[in-house]
Parts: sequence; C-alpha cells; structure tokens
Amino acid sequence: MNRRTLGIGLAVVALVAMLGSLPGGVIAQGKVVKIGLSLPLTGSDADGADAILKGAQMAIAEINAKGGVKGYKLEALVFDSATPAAGQYDPAQAATNYKKFIADSLVMAAVGPVMSGEGKAISPILSEADMATITPSSTNPDITDPKFQTQYRPKGKAVYFRTVTTDAFQGPNMANYLVTPRRSRACSCWTTGAPSAWASPTASRSGPVSSA
Repeated sequence: MNRRTLGIGLAVVALVAMLGSLPGGVIAQGKVVKIGLSLPLTGSDADGADAILKGAQMAIAEINAKGGVKGYKLEALVFDSATPAAGQYDPAQAATNYKKFIADSLVMAAVGPVMSGEGKAISPILSEADMATITPSSTNPDITDPKFQTQYRPKGKAVYFRTVTTDAFQGPNMANYLVTPRRSRACSCWTTGAPSAWASPTASRSGPVSSA
C-alpha cells in the first residue's frame, strides 16, 4: 500500500467516525450511507486519482465487512472530475459533481478533491450545504486559512479537512531539510503550488534557488 492509498484510507476512516456521531435519524434515511468521490479518473491526473479511488474502495470494503456504520453499509458514489477539454481535472466539473452529491440525500460526506484548484471551486459549495470533505492531496493553504473564510467557507463552519499538511508547512520544512546540515548549497524548485513557501527559507540559508 503506497502513502497516498494509506492516506485516503485514513480519510475514509475519519469520515466514518464523523458519520458515527450523527443522530440515528440522519443516517436512517436509507439502508446505505454514501460517500462521494469526485476524482480526475481520466486525463493526465488519472494515475494518482486511481490510487486514491482504490484506497477508498479498500477502506469501504473493510468497514462494510465489519458491519458498516451503525448497521448501515457504506457505498461510494464516484464521479470523474476531469474533462476532455481540460485534459485533466476541471474545477467546473468538480463543482458540478459536488452539487450532485449534495442533491443526493444519502451522501453524508465526501473524499477529495485531488487538486487544490478543485478545492477552491467546491469549498464554498460545501460550506453552503454544510457537508464535509477530506482530501489526501490538496495542499493549498488558502482554502482553510481564516483570512479567506468569506471566500471559501462563507457560512463559517469548517468543512474542508486534510490528511496531508499544506504548502505553508511542507515548503519551509523541505527547505530546512535540504540545507541542514549543509545537504545542499544550491537548490532547484519545481512546484505547482506555492514556490515562495519553499524558496524563501532555502534562499536565506543556502544561497541560490531556481524555480520552475
């Protein structure tokens, strides 16, 4: 089991803990409790998304084998968040998928998204619906930063959770690892996230940093 698969398994277990705390009347809407998964299963992001899907399916199967949640079985409701036009994940498609989750009374929570671009699109939707999601891979710090609450969670309640930390923590700590003790004097940074979070502490302690 790779780290991403383990992470998504932990996410499903965390969601189950949340479902277990809900009043019985909420869960008893049907014999099945659904967990939404919106993942870019086609296009350039498909490999990583497939690992996440398999991790979720494994966790759900194990939980169901032990009797489910309060006697109710878990079921994955899976949608592709990639589009042919984008060739990868598409934030607009992710938003559409999450609206479908919210419209389904048996979907209690969701796992995902894979990418922070999707996260920015879905977080306000989740906030309005008071539905939680847990992501194993979205690391943009703005989505959960209190400074951006009015943008990403307008109703105030936390709805966006992670099993991975944000770029604001990963960047400086990766930089510190590289330059202490003198592992590197020059660094090259490739990132689609927050290059300043990575480069700033490195430059201040090791010297030149290039980013791409």
